[in-house]
Amino acid sequence: MDDTSIINKEFSASLQIDCNLETSTSLTSESSFTTPKHDSEGNYKEDSSSCSCNNHNNEPSSEWENLYKQLKRTPPKRTRDPSFHITVEQAVRTANKLLELTHLTKFKNMTFDNLQDDQKAILLLMIVKEMDTVFEATTGQTADILLGALVPESSEYKRMMGFVRKGCDVECSETETTNLVANFERYVKEFDITIFKVNPDMTPFLILQQEDSYICSYNASAALLYYCSYNNGHEDGDKIISTIKMSVGKYIRDEVPGDEIANVTLTTIKGAYLKKVLLTLMKSFGTTDCNDVHTFRTCEPSEEITYEFLKIYLRMGIPFGFCIENFPGLGNKKIMEYTGPIAGYYINLNERPLNPKERCYHSLLCIGISPRNNDNPPMLLVQDSCSIRPVFSVGLDLLMDMGLYHLEFCTVPHDWTFNENAEYSVSPATRALLCGSPMSVDNKGVPHVINTKKPLRKKREDMSHCLHKNVKPVNGIFAFMHG
Repeated sequence: MDDTSIINKEFSASLQIDCNLETSTSLTSESSFTTPKHDSEGNYKEDSSSCSCNNHNNEPSSEWENLYKQLKRTPPKRTRDPSFHITVEQAVRTANKLLELTHLTKFKNMTFDNLQDDQKAILLLMIVKEMDTVFEATTGQTADILLGALVPESSEYKRMMGFVRKGCDVECSETETTNLVANFERYVKEFDITIFKVNPDMTPFLILQQEDSYICSYNASAALLYYCSYNNGHEDGDKIISTIKMSVGKYIRDEVPGDEIANVTLTTIKGAYLKKVLLTLMKSFGTTDCNDVHTFRTCEPSEEITYEFLKIYLRMGIPFGFCIENFPGLGNKKIMEYTGPIAGYYINLNERPLNPKERCYHSLLCIGISPRNNDNPPMLLVQDSCSIRPVFSVGLDLLMDMGLYHLEFCTVPHDWTFNENAEYSVSPATRALLCGSPMSVDNKGVPHVINTKKPLRKKREDMSHCLHKNVKPVNGIFAFMHG
């Protein structure tokens, strides 16, 4: 058996980091979501210290700059902070100590100088981010956990490479982009109400995940900010302000604390809090006095009222993010539409945890909606971060059966405005960006197979009268949305 398999099995309990803690030096099994939700007391907490991307003046120390020139990469932003206390000599000494303590046979009798450049870059990022201090384990166990991410064939290596490879994110080729956008737009046109109807000149920005990463909250939030920045307008007097198209990999490398990077790369149940990620990005790329994301109440159990409520946002060109349960079949990229009760997707319903906080979730971005059509429920058009299926639709009935309250519908506040921070910008012409896996697969690398039996659908009242209803925003609408 491979060394890293033993490590993952032995330390699966100790590898759960509650990435919602402001300063995490211990591990907990509370972090049990692909997109985690709350702290141990059920409260959402903000880490105001996690974003400092407006500091543009600091230069990397010459020793760090020289080291990264040898690796042909950019030093992590933290090395440019005057208060950063780790020298290159100390970092190399820590790396050699980890290599000395590890039980992994692949790294026995090796030193930092023996590592390949990619391995050096990964290990240096973990040391710069002080990830060697976040595990509640012995020094030998910590060494095994961190060095397991240096094994090229491991999943941890692939996840970490998304933050250390040259350029971090990769722009899709012109052919790939053309096909992706064409398929995306073809599907979007089937929906009567989309954010693109409000802004016909707005082009889609597809932020895609590479194999075996868990950054869906970052991708959904980054796409949301792009669409909302476009919706804010481009002109400031005679000055044109570009929209936000950000490099997710670079942002995570430079702005995200080490314990949170560990939680999307090294833990057995990985992810990040959707609301927290969105709030951090809002402060990085917009008004810094935002205290929270905009969440809104959903009107269960009425499908029609909930539909009308969500439609208000989308008719004004406002997308919103939410989390969907990572149920069996969601990983089957051939399926473009999900409806019916959640029980219809389980062969054995006992596999679905009774406690919503124990379920796994995946972050999506809603960009359109359609009303009921015959037996079909209202359908939400969602942008995903999968290159095989960057867009699909999910029935409001299925989401209501999961419990809308648990799915964290959120967007930016209506008074949020974006700034001119271009530190993590990609080319304005970029339409499709690879930045790190689709969603979770099983331990054999295969998506769960959906129950092929068609879910039962209940008879619904006709909603064709809603197809072309001209609803214009009025002054009181924001009071209703924020109520």
